[in-house]
Amino acid sequence: MNKREFEELIQRVKIKNPRIFSLDSDCKSTIEDVELIEKYYNIVFPKSYLEFLLQYGGGYFAFTVVYSFDKQSPFYVRNNVSTEFVNDNSFFPVIDFETGDLAGFKIFNGICEDSIMLYNHEEKTISDIKLNFYDALVKYGLRLN
Repeated sequence: MNKREFEELIQRVKIKNPRIFSLDSDCKSTIEDVELIEKYYNIVFPKSYLEFLLQYGGGYFAFTVVYSFDKQSPFYVRNNVSTEFVNDNSFFPVIDFETGDLAGFKIFNGICEDSIMLYNHEEKTISDIKLNFYDALVKYGLRLN
């Protein structure tokens, strides 16, 4: 799914079931926020995640949570994701299922791939689910597909 398809789907879901988006989301990110977080973790995020944060802000997204760059949020990425975890796992979590398990991007040479991986906190394993960021938000956030 691409950005345009995602946005069209979100509009249809909001019309059909507005309560799914009743929780407040975080403030929208700025380019400066992005640059600070990329520098802090020494990585480059995929375009899809940045587009989402710039347009929607992160935080609560339907039935899940997307880590944000909003310093005032309980979902502020720097308060939830340690550099040690990122470096040790070559993995950057962006979706928190609030169960201990996470979804995020595998990192190769400092660049996050735009393919979502799942982190199982009990087994401490990372597995590929063959979804891009938007598809993962549809599956886990909207619980569609």
